[in-house]
Amino acid sequence: MPEHFSSINSTLSADALLRVVLPAFSIGAATRCRLHYIGVNDTYVVTTADTKRYVLRVYRAAWHTLDNILYELDALLHLRDSGVPVSFPLPLRNGQYAYPIEAPEGQRYAVLFTYADGREPTYEDRSEAVQYGRAVALMHEASDAFSSLHSRRTLDEQELLYSPLSKVGPFLASRPVDQEYLARLSERLRVRLDALPVANLEKGFCHGDLHGVNAGVDGDGTVTFYDFDCCGTGWRAYDLAVFRWSAILRGNEKDMWPAYLEGYHQRRSLGELDLSAVPLFVAVRHIWTMGLNASIAGLFGDSWVNMSYFDRELGFVRRYETEILRGSQTGEQIVEADP
Repeated sequence: MPEHFSSINSTLSADALLRVVLPAFSIGAATRCRLHYIGVNDTYVVTTADTKRYVLRVYRAAWHTLDNILYELDALLHLRDSGVPVSFPLPLRNGQYAYPIEAPEGQRYAVLFTYADGREPTYEDRSEAVQYGRAVALMHEASDAFSSLHSRRTLDEQELLYSPLSKVGPFLASRPVDQEYLARLSERLRVRLDALPVANLEKGFCHGDLHGVNAGVDGDGTVTFYDFDCCGTGWRAYDLAVFRWSAILRGNEKDMWPAYLEGYHQRRSLGELDLSAVPLFVAVRHIWTMGLNASIAGLFGDSWVNMSYFDRELGFVRRYETEILRGSQTGEQIVEADP
């Protein structure tokens, strides 16, 4: 019998999922399953005979262990039970939540989630940013009491800064000046975070990817969160910084960030020390994103993680450091310049 050729990134048949996997869940007769999005994990939209919609997520092999996945599901169930609108997992008929699938590249797990109704938030409505910030505060507040017997990567300096830097490094081998700049900036960020001191920043459960989407906003303004693939215990200032980072990229930080922060503070407060860390975490977030894209280039091809990509991303980091971290707009030098 011929040996199967090694694979790292298979796309599972939607028809096979409909026929084999979905009957294991107690949702009635599933009549349609279609591939919606291929990303770090694969997302399928499921429709039943009574027109209800669900999301089937197939976690990628070697991205998260089963224990990591169960941590995420514990968090979602805790948030649901605490009254936070989230897309939450639905159990299999046997009471478990993760359906194991033997894919060519190894074991993957399929989890069925409720569908988050509503449209994606925009970055053009100040009142919507207030609602989004208030919803994030509700999630942080509710998750203060969360605990799990399962494990997850901690959103610390290693995970957010040094691991991404190690993944970007090989792509910049032909650009030693840029490689050195990014390494030195990362070290300056670490030094400034440690000087806060970072140990005094508020930590707790974080979504990890609250960049303004990953949520549905319905007609009455309710924000329902989904895609907790980057969640874990981390700094709450980082969780907020992701929204500010995204607003900067969209060119409307001036309007959206104050509105978002206003909404957050309507529900819970975040200390001045934590708020002072947000500009630093904006830069950390951009480095993390570069590392993520470098790490998945082997899955989706590296034609887009090219020199033009790094010209653009490093250009953003340099501009941000000049305009914000060195204090040209605030009058306060947050990160020291290269000597």
